[in-house]
Amino acid sequence: MSFLNFLKDIYQTDDSFDFNHIQKITPEWIIYIIGILDFSVKSLKFARNINNNFLTDILLALVANPFMQLETLDLSYNEISDELLITLVNLLINNRVFVNLKSLILYGNKIGDIGAKALSTYLASNTTLISLNLNNNRIGNSGVIDINLALETNHTIRDLYLSKNQYDSVGATSFGYLISRNKNISSLSISYTDVSDANNISNSEVVTNNIAYALTKNSTLKKFILNNSNMSLADNDAFAFAVQKNKALLCCKINDKTVYIDYLNRNKIIWENHYWSRQRHLEFVDYPYKYFNQLIFNKYEDTFHSMITSTLLCGSEFNIYLPPEMWEYIFSFFQRKNIMVSI
Repeated sequence: MSFLNFLKDIYQTDDSFDFNHIQKITPEWIIYIIGILDFSVKSLKFARNINNNFLTDILLALVANPFMQLETLDLSYNEISDELLITLVNLLINNRVFVNLKSLILYGNKIGDIGAKALSTYLASNTTLISLNLNNNRIGNSGVIDINLALETNHTIRDLYLSKNQYDSVGATSFGYLISRNKNISSLSISYTDVSDANNISNSEVVTNNIAYALTKNSTLKKFILNNSNMSLADNDAFAFAVQKNKALLCCKINDKTVYIDYLNRNKIIWENHYWSRQRHLEFVDYPYKYFNQLIFNKYEDTFHSMITSTLLCGSEFNIYLPPEMWEYIFSFFQRKNIMVSI
């Protein structure tokens, strides 16, 4: 393959370069290619476990190329440390390459509180970034609080992903303040956030009540995801009430491993009368296999039937993941209820 054909292989439509699907390309080659590009590039992706030292060189090569005008930068799975993120933030703030940046993807790195604090200084004054993905990092309480404080004055961020980090109920509380004060965020994901506190059982309810109350007052958030967060029945009830009052949410995923079935059954009227009638979408996919058996399904058959049929009536989806031993039973259930299904 000629070098020109090689470049065409990684060059994609919409002025996008994606190094992710090119096997065995070395960081040295990435640096070289970035340096010789002589056409506009708006999207750059290299989620490749690149060494931090090489990644620094790649970033420096980016800012040295006059043709770069990035709108999307994906640096997922590169083990980015706090130190490297500080370097990145300085480049984001001070270079024309990133003046139009709209999407920053930092999924699956090693970013902690120090890096989050540095990033918050960028967010506080930024006027272009629309989407920020920090899922699966090491951000703790102080880091997530710093980010949320910065976003209280940020007017451009629409999508925020902070799932699978290391903050607990203390950091989670700050999302209540963010939801109540930020009028621009339309999608928020904070799954795998342990809202419980072993030393203070009531603290879980304080956190969830704070977030749930903020949801009742928010009119801009369209999608809210808080799966696998170790909530109690009372916590789930607080969110059921919030969904009833909220008039803007289109997609709400609040699935808990141990209480989800009871929660839906206890709040059946709320989901029927308010959730489904406004053509919303509840994705029932995170309930663990070990709790989902024929005994459970029989116990709550009326609830499941109501959820499924009301969803179909409003033209929405009803997604359900089942263990293989439940397939035959669930299909017989659908047949009895005259519900058409597809696999």
